[in-house]
Amino acid sequence: MADQFAAVIDEAEARGAVDARTAKQLRDAAEKLASGKPKDRTKRLRELRERLGEAAQRQQIDGVTVARLLTMLEGFAVTGTDGGADDDEDEDDD
Repeated sequence: MADQFAAVIDEAEARGAVDARTAKQLRDAAEKLASGKPKDRTKRLRELRERLGEAAQRQQIDGVTVARLLTMLEGFAVTGTDGGADDDEDEDDD
């Protein structure tokens, strides 16, 4: 997922739709998504969504790119890194 996310950012950066600093921050955040516990992943997803929203408000990234990236993040939230269902809601299992 991080590779696909980075590819979208690279494409947007090449056409001037995202500034270089924001592009680097987003790539770095995407790389961290796959690590840690499911709770950590959920937190990182939320933070990345917020970062995308803030960057859009500051006009550091265009809306089309934000929409594409948010769609990718939704897919990641559903499937997780292993292609299975997200474990976040199963924490209370005994």
